[in-house]
Amino acid sequence: GQKTWLDQMSQSKYEELLNQLADRRKSLGVSLGRLGEESQVHKSYIHRVGQGSINTSVKKLIVLCELLGLEVCLKEKE
Repeated sequence: GQKTWLDQMSQSKYEELLNQLADRRKSLGVSLGRLGEESQVHKSYIHRVGQGSINTSVKKLIVLCELLGLEVCLKEKE
């Protein structure tokens, strides 16, 4: 049904976002510990988010992006 499709689509896009964050963190050589200290979010929480074990809030996602030199923006679909 519609809900299942929406759930699958949103999960897929969320995982894509998390992969981009992880790739950026690694390319910058930033450890989970350092990112945790700078974001004031415990490194085990960041790790669990990255593993897909838990979902994070949009606010925390924005903080992590900011610290990694990324920005969250909305744009109209093409």
